[in-house]
Amino acid sequence: MGSRFLQDPPEFLYKYMPWNEGAKKTISEGTLLWSDPRRWNDPFDSLPYQPLITIEALRGTDEGRELIRKYRAKNRIRGAEWVRHKRVHERWLSNALYENVLMDEYASRGILSLSAAPMNLLMWSHYADHHRGIMLELSPHRDPRVPHGVVSEDNQDEIILWSAENLYSQGVVYCDDRPEFRYPVVDGDEYKNSLYFTKSTHWSYEQEFRSIRLSGPGVFPYAQRDRLISIICGLRMSDEAFRECVDAVYTRNKDIGSSIRVFKAEETTARYAVYAPGHLRLGLKT
Repeated sequence: MGSRFLQDPPEFLYKYMPWNEGAKKTISEGTLLWSDPRRWNDPFDSLPYQPLITIEALRGTDEGRELIRKYRAKNRIRGAEWVRHKRVHERWLSNALYENVLMDEYASRGILSLSAAPMNLLMWSHYADHHRGIMLELSPHRDPRVPHGVVSEDNQDEIILWSAENLYSQGVVYCDDRPEFRYPVVDGDEYKNSLYFTKSTHWSYEQEFRSIRLSGPGVFPYAQRDRLISIICGLRMSDEAFRECVDAVYTRNKDIGSSIRVFKAEETTARYAVYAPGHLRLGLKT
Protein backbone atom coordinates (compact mmCIF):
# COMPACT_ATOMS: atom_id res chain seq x y z
CA MET A 1 0.00 0.00 0.00
CA GLY A 2 2.98 2.32 0.50
CA SER A 3 3.43 3.12 -3.22
CA ARG A 4 -0.28 3.46 -3.92
CA PHE A 5 -0.24 7.24 -3.44
CA LEU A 6 3.08 7.99 -5.13
CA GLN A 7 2.01 8.39 -8.76
CA ASP A 8 4.27 11.08 -10.19
CA PRO A 9 2.87 13.53 -12.75
CA PRO A 10 3.03 13.09 -16.53
CA GLU A 11 4.96 15.48 -18.76
CA PHE A 12 2.00 17.86 -19.07
CA LEU A 13 -0.89 18.75 -16.78
CA TYR A 14 -3.80 21.11 -17.33
CA LYS A 15 -5.77 23.64 -15.30
CA TYR A 16 -9.28 24.58 -16.42
CA MET A 17 -10.67 27.88 -15.16
CA PRO A 18 -13.22 30.57 -16.02
CA TRP A 19 -11.98 33.78 -17.63
CA ASN A 20 -12.21 36.10 -14.63
CA GLU A 21 -9.96 38.30 -12.51
CA GLY A 22 -8.29 35.26 -10.97
CA ALA A 23 -7.41 33.89 -14.42
CA LYS A 24 -6.08 37.28 -15.51
CA LYS A 25 -3.81 37.42 -12.45
CA THR A 26 -2.67 33.88 -13.19
CA ILE A 27 -1.20 35.38 -16.37
CA SER A 28 -0.18 38.89 -15.27
CA GLU A 29 1.12 38.02 -11.78
CA GLY A 30 2.07 34.35 -12.13
CA THR A 31 -0.21 33.11 -9.33
CA LEU A 32 -2.51 30.13 -8.78
CA LEU A 33 -5.10 29.23 -6.17
CA TRP A 34 -4.32 26.45 -3.69
CA SER A 35 -7.84 25.67 -2.43
CA ASP A 36 -9.20 25.00 1.04
CA PRO A 37 -10.16 21.29 1.24
CA ARG A 38 -13.11 22.22 3.46
CA ARG A 39 -14.77 24.11 0.59
CA TRP A 40 -14.59 21.62 -2.25
CA ASN A 41 -17.64 20.80 -4.37
CA ASP A 42 -17.54 17.08 -3.47
CA PRO A 43 -18.78 16.60 0.12
CA PHE A 44 -16.90 13.29 0.37
CA ASP A 45 -13.56 14.64 -0.87
CA SER A 46 -10.81 14.24 1.77
CA LEU A 47 -13.37 13.20 4.39
CA PRO A 48 -12.82 9.65 5.64
CA TYR A 49 -15.64 7.64 7.12
CA GLN A 50 -15.80 7.81 10.88
CA PRO A 51 -15.78 4.59 12.91
CA LEU A 52 -16.58 4.58 16.62
CA ILE A 53 -13.48 5.34 18.70
CA THR A 54 -13.52 3.52 22.01
CA ILE A 55 -12.88 5.21 25.33
CA GLU A 56 -9.95 2.81 25.79
CA ALA A 57 -8.35 4.11 22.56
CA LEU A 58 -8.95 7.72 23.61
CA ARG A 59 -7.29 7.11 26.97
CA GLY A 60 -4.18 5.99 25.09
CA THR A 61 -3.28 9.54 23.99
CA ASP A 62 -2.83 12.87 25.79
CA GLU A 63 -5.31 14.50 23.41
CA GLY A 64 -7.92 11.82 24.06
CA ARG A 65 -7.54 11.99 27.84
CA GLU A 66 -7.89 15.78 27.79
CA LEU A 67 -11.00 15.51 25.61
CA ILE A 68 -12.58 13.03 28.05
CA ARG A 69 -11.73 15.22 31.05
CA LYS A 70 -13.33 18.32 29.53
CA TYR A 71 -16.38 16.40 28.35
CA ARG A 72 -17.04 14.85 31.75
CA ALA A 73 -16.46 18.13 33.59
CA LYS A 74 -18.73 20.11 31.27
CA ASN A 75 -21.56 17.58 31.46
CA ARG A 76 -20.97 16.62 35.14
CA ILE A 77 -20.87 12.92 34.30
CA ARG A 78 -20.30 10.65 37.28
CA GLY A 79 -19.02 7.09 37.38
CA ALA A 80 -22.30 5.15 37.14
CA GLU A 81 -23.68 7.27 34.34
CA TRP A 82 -20.34 7.11 32.53
CA VAL A 83 -20.47 3.31 32.49
CA ARG A 84 -24.23 3.02 31.80
CA HIS A 85 -24.15 5.25 28.68
CA LYS A 86 -20.69 4.35 27.45
CA ARG A 87 -21.70 4.00 23.77
CA VAL A 88 -23.42 7.39 23.77
CA HIS A 89 -20.33 9.03 25.24
CA GLU A 90 -18.05 7.25 22.77
CA ARG A 91 -20.15 8.50 19.85
CA TRP A 92 -20.02 12.11 21.05
CA LEU A 93 -16.29 11.93 21.77
CA SER A 94 -15.63 10.28 18.39
CA ASN A 95 -17.47 13.11 16.61
CA ALA A 96 -15.60 15.77 18.57
CA LEU A 97 -12.20 14.20 17.90
CA TYR A 98 -13.02 13.73 14.22
CA GLU A 99 -13.87 17.44 13.89
CA ASN A 100 -10.86 18.64 15.91
CA VAL A 101 -8.25 16.53 14.14
CA LEU A 102 -9.50 16.98 10.59
CA MET A 103 -10.29 20.68 10.79
CA ASP A 104 -6.84 21.42 12.23
CA GLU A 105 -5.28 19.30 9.50
CA TYR A 106 -7.22 20.93 6.65
CA ALA A 107 -6.62 24.48 7.90
CA SER A 108 -2.88 23.92 7.35
CA ARG A 109 -3.20 22.64 3.77
CA GLY A 110 -3.74 24.26 0.39
CA ILE A 111 -4.49 22.02 -2.60
CA LEU A 112 -3.92 22.83 -6.27
CA SER A 113 -6.01 20.56 -8.51
CA LEU A 114 -4.70 19.80 -11.99
CA SER A 115 -5.81 17.37 -14.68
CA ALA A 116 -4.05 14.95 -17.00
CA ALA A 117 -7.02 15.14 -19.41
CA PRO A 118 -6.56 17.88 -22.05
CA MET A 119 -9.47 19.18 -24.12
CA ASN A 120 -11.94 17.19 -22.01
CA LEU A 121 -15.52 18.27 -22.77
CA LEU A 122 -16.75 17.72 -19.21
CA MET A 123 -13.82 19.62 -17.72
CA TRP A 124 -14.41 22.53 -20.10
CA SER A 125 -18.08 22.57 -19.09
CA HIS A 126 -17.65 22.12 -15.33
CA TYR A 127 -14.57 24.22 -14.60
CA ALA A 128 -14.07 26.61 -17.54
CA ASP A 129 -17.44 28.36 -17.61
CA HIS A 130 -19.06 26.15 -20.25
CA HIS A 131 -16.16 26.55 -22.72
CA ARG A 132 -15.95 30.32 -22.23
CA GLY A 133 -12.86 30.07 -20.01
CA ILE A 134 -9.30 28.88 -20.49
CA MET A 135 -7.15 25.78 -20.07
CA LEU A 136 -3.56 26.21 -18.88
CA GLU A 137 -1.02 23.79 -20.31
CA LEU A 138 1.59 23.23 -17.60
CA SER A 139 4.86 21.34 -17.41
CA PRO A 140 5.20 20.25 -13.76
CA HIS A 141 8.40 19.23 -12.03
CA ARG A 142 8.21 15.45 -12.31
CA ASP A 143 10.91 14.10 -9.99
CA PRO A 144 10.26 14.06 -6.21
CA ARG A 145 14.00 14.65 -5.80
CA VAL A 146 14.69 18.36 -6.06
CA PRO A 147 17.81 20.48 -6.68
CA HIS A 148 18.28 21.13 -2.95
CA GLY A 149 19.74 17.66 -2.41
CA VAL A 150 18.87 15.22 0.36
CA VAL A 151 15.87 16.13 2.52
CA SER A 152 16.75 16.99 6.12
CA GLU A 153 15.16 18.88 9.00
CA ASP A 154 17.16 21.95 7.96
CA ASN A 155 15.86 22.15 4.38
CA GLN A 156 12.53 20.30 4.50
CA ASP A 157 10.38 23.45 4.45
CA GLU A 158 12.41 24.90 1.58
CA ILE A 159 12.03 21.71 -0.46
CA ILE A 160 8.27 21.50 0.13
CA LEU A 161 7.85 25.13 -0.94
CA TRP A 162 10.03 24.64 -4.04
CA SER A 163 8.04 21.54 -5.00
CA ALA A 164 4.73 23.42 -4.75
CA GLU A 165 5.99 26.42 -6.71
CA ASN A 166 7.19 24.06 -9.44
CA LEU A 167 3.85 22.19 -9.43
CA TYR A 168 5.17 18.82 -8.33
CA SER A 169 1.99 16.81 -7.83
CA GLN A 170 0.71 13.30 -7.30
CA GLY A 171 -2.16 11.42 -8.88
CA VAL A 172 -5.51 10.84 -7.22
CA VAL A 173 -6.57 7.22 -6.65
CA TYR A 174 -10.19 6.55 -7.62
CA CYS A 175 -12.05 3.84 -5.73
CA ASP A 176 -15.44 2.90 -4.31
CA ASP A 177 -14.44 2.81 -0.64
CA ARG A 178 -13.68 5.83 1.51
CA PRO A 179 -10.54 5.86 3.65
CA GLU A 180 -11.06 5.23 7.35
CA PHE A 181 -10.46 7.83 10.05
CA ARG A 182 -7.90 6.10 12.27
CA TYR A 183 -7.00 7.09 15.78
CA PRO A 184 -4.35 7.25 16.94
CA VAL A 185 -2.60 7.73 13.59
CA VAL A 186 0.18 5.14 13.22
CA ASP A 187 1.53 5.86 9.72
CA GLY A 188 1.10 9.61 9.43
CA ASP A 189 2.33 10.21 5.88
CA GLU A 190 0.51 7.26 4.35
CA TYR A 191 -2.67 8.13 6.23
CA LYS A 192 -2.62 11.77 5.10
CA ASN A 193 -1.97 10.67 1.54
CA SER A 194 -5.03 8.45 1.72
CA LEU A 195 -7.09 11.51 2.74
CA TYR A 196 -5.89 13.89 0.06
CA PHE A 197 -5.37 11.49 -2.83
CA THR A 198 -8.50 9.31 -2.71
CA LYS A 199 -11.75 10.13 -4.53
CA SER A 200 -14.84 8.30 -5.68
CA THR A 201 -14.69 6.55 -9.05
CA HIS A 202 -17.49 8.92 -10.14
CA TRP A 203 -14.78 11.59 -10.57
CA SER A 204 -12.30 9.49 -12.53
CA TYR A 205 -12.93 11.41 -15.75
CA GLU A 206 -10.99 14.32 -14.19
CA GLN A 207 -7.69 12.33 -14.10
CA GLU A 208 -6.70 14.61 -11.24
CA PHE A 209 -3.26 15.36 -9.86
CA ARG A 210 -2.78 17.44 -6.72
CA SER A 211 -0.05 19.72 -5.44
CA ILE A 212 -0.06 20.40 -1.69
CA ARG A 213 1.18 23.47 0.17
CA LEU A 214 1.73 23.26 3.93
CA SER A 215 1.14 26.99 4.46
CA GLY A 216 -2.63 26.71 4.13
CA PRO A 217 -4.96 27.74 1.29
CA GLY A 218 -4.59 30.94 -0.70
CA VAL A 219 -3.30 32.53 -3.90
CA PHE A 220 0.46 31.99 -4.28
CA PRO A 221 3.11 32.51 -6.96
CA TYR A 222 4.44 29.59 -8.97
CA ALA A 223 7.38 29.17 -11.35
CA GLN A 224 5.40 30.50 -14.30
CA ARG A 225 8.33 31.14 -16.62
CA ASP A 226 9.38 27.47 -16.44
CA ARG A 227 6.00 25.81 -16.00
CA LEU A 228 3.35 27.58 -18.12
CA ILE A 229 3.64 26.37 -21.72
CA SER A 230 0.46 27.62 -23.36
CA ILE A 231 -3.11 28.78 -22.84
CA ILE A 232 -6.00 27.34 -24.83
CA CYS A 233 -9.06 29.59 -24.92
CA GLY A 234 -12.48 27.98 -24.91
CA LEU A 235 -14.68 27.30 -27.90
CA ARG A 236 -17.28 29.83 -26.69
CA MET A 237 -14.90 32.55 -25.50
CA SER A 238 -15.88 35.91 -26.98
CA ASP A 239 -13.61 37.69 -29.45
CA GLU A 240 -13.16 40.50 -26.94
CA ALA A 241 -12.08 38.14 -24.16
CA PHE A 242 -9.77 36.28 -26.55
CA ARG A 243 -8.03 39.54 -27.54
CA GLU A 244 -7.72 40.43 -23.86
CA CYS A 245 -6.05 37.08 -23.16
CA VAL A 246 -3.67 37.42 -26.11
CA ASP A 247 -2.69 40.95 -25.01
CA ALA A 248 -2.12 39.81 -21.41
CA VAL A 249 0.12 36.95 -22.52
CA TYR A 250 2.06 39.21 -24.89
CA THR A 251 2.74 41.67 -22.06
CA ARG A 252 3.74 38.91 -19.65
CA ASN A 253 6.11 37.31 -22.16
CA LYS A 254 7.80 40.65 -22.65
CA ASP A 255 8.03 41.32 -18.89
CA ILE A 256 9.56 38.01 -17.78
CA GLY A 257 11.12 36.68 -20.98
CA SER A 258 8.76 33.71 -21.27
CA SER A 259 7.38 32.18 -24.47
CA ILE A 260 3.79 31.33 -23.50
CA ARG A 261 1.59 30.67 -26.54
CA VAL A 262 -2.15 31.21 -26.95
CA PHE A 263 -4.53 29.01 -28.94
CA LYS A 264 -8.28 29.03 -29.54
CA ALA A 265 -10.27 25.80 -29.33
CA GLU A 266 -12.49 24.78 -32.22
CA GLU A 267 -15.01 21.99 -32.63
CA THR A 268 -14.40 18.94 -34.79
CA THR A 269 -16.86 18.00 -37.48
CA ALA A 270 -17.84 14.38 -36.95
CA ARG A 271 -16.99 13.72 -33.29
CA TYR A 272 -17.87 15.14 -29.88
CA ALA A 273 -14.49 16.77 -29.46
CA VAL A 274 -12.57 20.05 -29.55
CA TYR A 275 -9.03 20.72 -30.71
CA ALA A 276 -6.51 23.59 -30.74
CA PRO A 277 -5.45 24.47 -34.30
CA GLY A 278 -1.70 25.06 -34.54
CA HIS A 279 -0.88 23.22 -31.31
CA LEU A 280 1.74 20.50 -31.75
CA ARG A 281 -0.08 17.86 -29.68
CA LEU A 282 -3.61 19.18 -29.22
CA GLY A 283 -4.09 20.49 -32.75
CA LEU A 284 -5.18 17.30 -34.49
CA LYS A 285 -8.70 17.59 -35.89
CA THR A 286 -10.17 14.09 -35.58
